[in-house]
Amino acid sequence: LKCGFVRWLCLSACLPVMFGHGPHEHTKQPFVVGASVVAIKYKDGVVVGADMLGSYGNSARYPDMEKMKVVGEHTILAASGELSDFQYFQDLLNTLDTEDWINEDNVRLESKEIASYVGRVCYNRRSKVDPLWGQFVTCGFQDGKPFLGYSDLYGTCFEEKYIGTGMGAHMSLPLMRSAWKEDLTKEEAIALIKQCLTILFYRDCNSCCTVQIGVVDASGCTINKPETIEHNWNYKAYSETRNDDSASW
Repeated sequence: LKCGFVRWLCLSACLPVMFGHGPHEHTKQPFVVGASVVAIKYKDGVVVGADMLGSYGNSARYPDMEKMKVVGEHTILAASGELSDFQYFQDLLNTLDTEDWINEDNVRLESKEIASYVGRVCYNRRSKVDPLWGQFVTCGFQDGKPFLGYSDLYGTCFEEKYIGTGMGAHMSLPLMRSAWKEDLTKEEAIALIKQCLTILFYRDCNSCCTVQIGVVDASGCTINKPETIEHNWNYKAYSETRNDDSASW
């Protein structure tokens, strides 16, 4: 009888854990994360770029994670940070876009409305102290003009001519700021985004050389197939170890 009681007591203690009846916990830190997203307006649209690495800590765990999604007819949403939260956003936007299509009223959600929705969801989750651990870039084309918006886990939202998330906010923004001009062409914008991604690959250990480029203009959205950016590790400063002030770091 005593052994049966002890067995029942142990089983009772394990049941909440076995069947998920323990305390509800929020995500305290991101686990599988994506590195930087960089985007810039040009005269006829927006170009956005991101690498495809999903890092588990410092482990390059998933080499083929897409960080962009087409939403509606003229919008691309790109994200860095916790990739499962980006997948959660994809589910929300899929539902929203399906409901919008079912109405059959010839009115679809535009880029500014989608950016506003993303920002409100981020702020709502932040207010519950259960944030979506990411930085989200909304690229679109609306009313004959390119649109570029930013939202993050704090609910911060703004529009800009060029945006960088993660390490891209430190290493790519100065480059884009100096190169941007009102009559920037599509080819110049793509070349600039690739240059930013190359620099991030060299300097950010959570980046990789496989990238995707997305373009939004009046004709719609295009996300190119993954490509490998050119890189070279044979520079003298990379291959030599120095203790003087002339080192590369």
